[in-house]
Amino acid sequence: MPEMDTDSVTKITNLQNYMKKLKTDTSDGTANVNDSNASVMGEDQQKMSTDSSDPIVISESPTMGRRVLAARDILPGEVILRDSSLFPLVPSQGKGVSCLGCLKSLPEEDFPYCTNCGAPLCDAQCDGRLHTELECTALAKAGLLILTDKELKAPLLKELKEALMVLRILHDLLQNPTKIHLLWALESNVHKRKLIPGSIDKEKQLVRFICDKLCVPVDEDLALHISGAYDTNSFNVPASKLHNGTGCALLPAGSMINHSCLPNSEYFYADATFYVRSTVFIPANSEIFINYSRALWGTRARRGSLLQSKLFLCKCQRCTDPTELKSHISSVQCGKCPGLIVPSMRDAEPWRCNTCNGTLSTAKADTIVKAVGQYIVKVPAGNIERLREASDLVGQHLGPQHFVAVELRHRLVQALMKNKEELTVKDLYQVLDLTKGLLQLADLIMPGKTFFRGHMLLQKVNAAAEILLRNHKEQHKADQQSPHVDIISQMVSTPNDQIDCNETSKIKENQTIPNEGQFHTQFDIQKLLEETKESQDILSNELGQSLEAMLMIEFFRRLIKQEHLAQAS
Repeated sequence: MPEMDTDSVTKITNLQNYMKKLKTDTSDGTANVNDSNASVMGEDQQKMSTDSSDPIVISESPTMGRRVLAARDILPGEVILRDSSLFPLVPSQGKGVSCLGCLKSLPEEDFPYCTNCGAPLCDAQCDGRLHTELECTALAKAGLLILTDKELKAPLLKELKEALMVLRILHDLLQNPTKIHLLWALESNVHKRKLIPGSIDKEKQLVRFICDKLCVPVDEDLALHISGAYDTNSFNVPASKLHNGTGCALLPAGSMINHSCLPNSEYFYADATFYVRSTVFIPANSEIFINYSRALWGTRARRGSLLQSKLFLCKCQRCTDPTELKSHISSVQCGKCPGLIVPSMRDAEPWRCNTCNGTLSTAKADTIVKAVGQYIVKVPAGNIERLREASDLVGQHLGPQHFVAVELRHRLVQALMKNKEELTVKDLYQVLDLTKGLLQLADLIMPGKTFFRGHMLLQKVNAAAEILLRNHKEQHKADQQSPHVDIISQMVSTPNDQIDCNETSKIKENQTIPNEGQFHTQFDIQKLLEETKESQDILSNELGQSLEAMLMIEFFRRLIKQEHLAQAS
C-alpha cells in the first residue's frame, strides 16, 4: 500500500489538531467531537476508539482520500459534529448586493453605502462587525465613491465581492497568524482548476485586482489557494436571525465530510455554529455523507452543479440509477402513452419510454426542461393561483413526478400554509394531499429524519389540526360556553410559551387514548399526534409543541363526548 506523502501527513495533522480544539456540550446527551473524541487514522490503522461516546473518526489514505467514518453505531438524529467558520463570513457569491457589515440583502440599485469607501452598507449605524476599518481603507482605493455610472459600478461590485474572500482572510491572518497552517491543510483543487480553460486566468486577474487596484500585496499562490479553498470547502449559511442575508463560511471540519445525493446525515447552521446530524442509523465504520447539492433536483442538474463548483462527477447510488431509486424525478411524461421516458446514463444514447419504448434525445429533453424552468422562475413564490397553474402546466408537459413539478408543489404548500386561517377547507385538504405525495417522495430520495420530512409533517398536521378546529367550532356553535371551544381557540391565539397544558398532561398520565375507529371520524388522531411528535423531534419547533397540545385537547374532548354518550344511554 502506498504511503501518504509528507505534505498530506502535515495537512491531516493540522486538521486533527483543529478537531481536538472543537468544543462540545454533551449535556443533552448528543454525541459530538470534543477534546478527546476526534482521531485520525490511515487505512492501515482501522482501530475503533476505546471511548464508546466517540461519534466519528477521520480516515486518510492515498486510495480513498480523506473521509469521516462512524467510530461507533450512530442513531438517527444524533448531532455528530459541530464547527464554526475559520475566518469571518464573506457575502455569498453570485447575483445580489449585500451589506458588508452584516450581510443583509440590499436593493441592487440605489443601495445605501459606506461614506468612507462606497461599499454597500445597510446603515451608517450597522451593528455588523465584518466591515473593518482595515477593509474599508483598502476598498476605498477601488473608487466606488466617484463612480456614478451604474453600468460601470456593477462589474466593480462583483470584483469587490470576489476579492473579499481573499481580503478578509489576509486581514484575519494579521491578527491570527497561526491559522495559516490550517488554511494550507484545506483542499483547494488548484491542480484541477489549472486544467479548466480560463479558470486560473480569471483567478489570477482577481489577484492583480487586489494588488493593483486595492494596493494590498498578496502572494499569488496563497490567493489561488484561498479562492480554491472557498469553492471546495465553503457552505452558504444564514448570516443572522434578524434578516434574510446569507454568508459564505469556510468550515475545516464540516468540509471533511464527503458528498452523496443519498446521504446519511444533513447539516444546519444556527447561532454561528455549523451542525452535522445523522438522519438514519449509521453502523460503525460506515462513511458519513452529506448532500452538497439540492435533494429535489434531478440527476443532470445535481451533477452539473457539483461538477462546476466542486469539480467532481458524482457516482453515488442515486446518480447511477436512471430511475433515481424509482422516484423517476428526472423522467418525463411520454407523449405517445401513459409511460415515462427514462433518462439515459450516456449523453449519446436516447432516453427511452418504459412502456412503449419510444425515444427522446438527451439534447431535446434538456431543451424542454430548460424552457419549463425558465417559465417557473417567473412565477411569484407566494402567488397561490399562479403556482397552481404552473404546477398543472408542468405536470402536463413533464409529468407530476418530475423534479420541476415537485419543486412547484413544495412551493405551493409553503404559500398555502403561510396564512392558513384564510384558507378554505378545500385548500386545507389540498395541503394534506400535497404533503402526502412529498413525504412519499422523501422516503425514496431522502429517507430518515430529515428537515424536509419534519417540515412536511408539520404542515400536514397543521392543516389537519385547522380542519379539526373548524369542525369543532361548527359543532359547538349553539354552546358558546363550551370550555373546550375556549381552550382550543386559546391554542391558536396564545403565544406558545403561555399555553397551559395542565389538562392535556392529565390525559397523558391518566387516560388511555382511544382507538380512532371507535369514533368513526375522518382523521386518525393518534397517528397525527405521532407525526407531530416526530416533526417536533426533528425540528424542535415551538409550533409543533402547540399542535401537539391542541391534538391532546381534541383527545380530551372526544373522551368527554364518549362519556356523555355512555351516560345518555
